Parts: sequence; C-alpha cells; structure tokens
Amino acid sequence: MKNKHTKFKKQALKLLNQLANTGECNGIKTTIPIKAPKDIKLLGTSTKIEKGRKHGILTSVMYLSPHESSGFVRTRTGSTVNLCPFASSNCPTICLGKTSGLLRMTNTQNAQRWKSALYLIDRELFRNLLIMEIKKVQTKAKKLGLLCAIRLNGTSDLPFERNWKFSEMFPDVQFYEYTKSPSSVRDLENGLNSNYHLTYSYHGTEKSKVVARQALELGASVSAIVDETDFLNDDDQLEKGRKVSKILNKVLGQDRLSSINIVNGDEHDARFLDMKRSLVLLKRKGGKRIRPLFGDDLVKIDNEENTAIDV
Repeated sequence: MKNKHTKFKKQALKLLNQLANTGECNGIKTTIPIKAPKDIKLLGTSTKIEKGRKHGILTSVMYLSPHESSGFVRTRTGSTVNLCPFASSNCPTICLGKTSGLLRMTNTQNAQRWKSALYLIDRELFRNLLIMEIKKVQTKAKKLGLLCAIRLNGTSDLPFERNWKFSEMFPDVQFYEYTKSPSSVRDLENGLNSNYHLTYSYHGTEKSKVVARQALELGASVSAIVDETDFLNDDDQLEKGRKVSKILNKVLGQDRLSSINIVNGDEHDARFLDMKRSLVLLKRKGGKRIRPLFGDDLVKIDNEENTAIDV
C-alpha cells in the first residue's frame, strides 16, 4: 500500500506543478496564483474536530475551497468552479472556511485550492489518494482504541457519498457531513448506511424550511445558526421553552414537531452522536466585520425581524 500511495502522490504533484507553472491543467485554468505543495495530504483536523477525542473518536476532515473562492475556471465553458452549489446568498461572505482561525491564513487557503484543483483535474487519482488516507486514519484509530470518523465536506458541499460510496467501502468508519443540498436529503428516502450521518443546514428561505422538515421526518438532523446558545443551560425552563419554540417556528415554520432533540452543536463536531431528529444549534461565529452579515442565515431568538444587526 505504501508504494502505491507514493506513486499516487508523485502523479498528483506532477499535475499540481503543471497547474502552478502554466496556470492550466486538464481543462482547469486558475485565475489566482497557486503554489504546489511539497507533499500530498488531503485530510486534516481542527480545534473543534479534536473535541471528538473526549468522546473516543479520532476524526479527520477535508477542507476544499468553499463556493467559488478557488478562482478556478473550466476552459471549455469559461464557467467558474463552485464547490458549494447550494450555498445561500450570504454563505460566500460569512463562510468559516475563509474567515475562521487558521482557515483564513494564506497558506491554508492555498492548501484548500490545490486540494480542490486535484479533485477537478484528476478525480480518479483524487479518490485513490483519499482511500489511502482514510485507511491510514483507520489504522491509527484502531491502534489508539478510538472510533474512526471522516468528514469529507469540511468547507465544501459535494456528493462524495452518492458518487463514491465510501461508507460501503469502509463499514467500520463513521462518515458524516453538513449539507444544504436538497438532493442529499432526498437520498435519505432510499436509506443510507448506518455509518453515514447527514445534517441539513437551514439557511432562512421558505424552501429551506420545507427541506428541514423533510430531513427531520426522515430521521436526519438539522442545524441552525443562532445568536446565542447559553439559554440551553438555563434553569428557567419556561424561558428556555419560549426560545426553543421561537427557533422551531423560524426553522420549520411551526413550533411543534414531535420527538425533536435540541443540541448545542458547538460542544463537539461529531454529529452522528446526536439522537435522530436533532435540531443542532450553532452560535454565530466571526469578528465584528463578519457578524452583521449573516442576514436570513441567522435565526435571531430575541428579535422579531430576522435581519442583520449592527455590532
């Protein structure tokens, strides 16, 4: 396996150096200078991802260039590459993949770009490299006595599970992701493997409410960005109930839906640990410049108007 992995890496580096040196490779042109890596590593981690260790989980995540931030263009059509095709109008501005911690650093964004480039210019090679890396994480997790978990869409929204069926290939690995794709939610109707977990990301539109209700009815989770989560630990059950009711109204269009579990999604990233039909609340992130720009993506608990606010 090591020799094969080395061979795949060499092939990948050759393609990426071609793209970096000429600005074009296999039908993909870059409009932003890109630096080829010295080594190929598709899977990584983050502070929140590492919280899974406390729950006996070793997780790896893949960060590609969110939305159209890669700057890649298809030479045949001239169209800009979009790795988050169902993004809301606010997503490109508030995306944590560009504004949060290390993800906003130049070297990190370059890594997102070369990984995205490899996916675009040689999908089969990209898949083979992913398989090799998943096997390595799986082996490491087994040695540590931990559950192996993989999140492929860390900052993208691509149908990896539908196209590549990794959950079937690795039945002992837990795969999970967030999505805004109605198609991915509809896939739940056909049944998914128990080691694949999906959380639908609500984003403020009437259509999103419909998809959120569908996701919950099919046993998946739904996430929502809120302006606070401290109330989840409030001893005042009446006040807590009032806020939960308001969130349900805004996310689902109704304040009562049987057997919904409310979860603080900031405590860890391992969404597959949540009960079925969970509403996952994520506190709004970002600095003073970003926080007012969430628009309808933000579920405001204590204000009737769900619009941007001044900070």
